[in-house]
Amino acid sequence: MKLKKKYLITALSWVIVSGILSCSKSGVPVRSEPIVIQKESKAILHESFNERIQRISRVKGITVNGSITVKGKGKDLKGNFAMSIDGDDMEMYIHANGISQGSITLKGSMVDVTPSLDDEYIEFMFAVILRDSVKWWNIHEYDVVKTDDYYLMRNSWKKIYVNSLMLVPEKQVVRLTKQREVVISYGEIRDYGFGLLPSRIDFRYRDYRCVLFIENFEIKEMVMKLPVLGPSQLS
Repeated sequence: MKLKKKYLITALSWVIVSGILSCSKSGVPVRSEPIVIQKESKAILHESFNERIQRISRVKGITVNGSITVKGKGKDLKGNFAMSIDGDDMEMYIHANGISQGSITLKGSMVDVTPSLDDEYIEFMFAVILRDSVKWWNIHEYDVVKTDDYYLMRNSWKKIYVNSLMLVPEKQVVRLTKQREVVISYGEIRDYGFGLLPSRIDFRYRDYRCVLFIENFEIKEMVMKLPVLGPSQLS
């Protein structure tokens, strides 16, 4: 039992240090808050990769609150946000000091971004990347490659690097064209009661940089159990 506790403390310390280093390199402000494990999450820490993905893939609807910064092309959008994701649809409302600063709505192939990013295609792709940066497990028809450091979930246009120790995403690479990729970085692990998840998300798309700090993460709806890769299918 003492050995398990020592191993868990070492693992958590490693994640905290790694998050601080990655944030420092990117120039993003560091929030050096310790990870506090909630009682209902302690059993989840012993999940296998397959169990983790199977459980989180059942999540259909989530609500997320926090702060957001979007900068680029003369725009500087800052504020607190309330986000709701239901399947592939997303709504985000941004406010500061009780005053609305903007919104992002994604429903099917329709998108509405306020203030506008000047191009409807850019707005659509920005909204999709934003949604999938939060709902990071939103990947289909993928295989898994295991290394000593991470599990790589990949398909023809997306790669998700999941830390093999803590089973949280470290990085996501989205291929838009042969010449253009978007890299989503994650850091500052926290426990939201549904297991450990990153609280900081950072990505650049075209001329825009987006940084999210997540304060609350809640599950709204779960779907039926979904099939995922078994241990024998990991290469």
